[in-house]
Amino acid sequence: MKILVKNNKERVKNQEVEMKKVQKLLRRSLATGLALVMTVSSMTIVPGSWQVHAAEASGQIGISNADELKKIGKDLGYPPCTPQACMEILDHYGIDCTGKKAVVVGRSLVVGKPAAMMLIKKNATVTVCHTRTVDMPSVVKEADIVIVAAGRAGVVDDSYVRAGQVIIDVGINVNAEGKLCGDVAYDKVEPIVDAITPVPGGVGSVTTSVLIGHVVDAAEKAAARR
Repeated sequence: MKILVKNNKERVKNQEVEMKKVQKLLRRSLATGLALVMTVSSMTIVPGSWQVHAAEASGQIGISNADELKKIGKDLGYPPCTPQACMEILDHYGIDCTGKKAVVVGRSLVVGKPAAMMLIKKNATVTVCHTRTVDMPSVVKEADIVIVAAGRAGVVDDSYVRAGQVIIDVGINVNAEGKLCGDVAYDKVEPIVDAITPVPGGVGSVTTSVLIGHVVDAAEKAAARR
């Protein structure tokens, strides 16, 4: 069982050439699946339809185009691991999202947008905040559930939160002291809210478990096709 990771940091100039490379990787006997790690919009680098065609080489693909999330579970592929990990945490602690106000801080294709769609699937009323959001602290403070994936250390502090909230911190940063920290100022926020995930030891650990689950499931499906 092996995971091959291809990091696309630059625009793909020739998609046909790139697709052949992906298909070659996926046809390797050791490859169960291929993870496309993206840093910009998949519509710029690898359109959703391109991903689906690439998937046909092995039957497996990691979905990172938010438009394809509605098809998950129909043999198209798997959701991004980090937002799924957030949902797993909510499920594990019995936090019902139905009718709740949820705010996602960050609109990346890898975490923010998929997390928002997954929360909608759980019947939450979702708002996505970003760098152009006006008065973000007030918006976040209204939420029952907050997923923070801003990419900035400690950006969400005690001015953003209130009692009764559940905070999931996706961020992973290194502070001035050289220690790992999240996007939430944990020491300021933890005494106020009902629940918060730590960094490290929170979402990241669950994300690893989700990834392993995807790989095992993909390997079982691949073995069944042989």
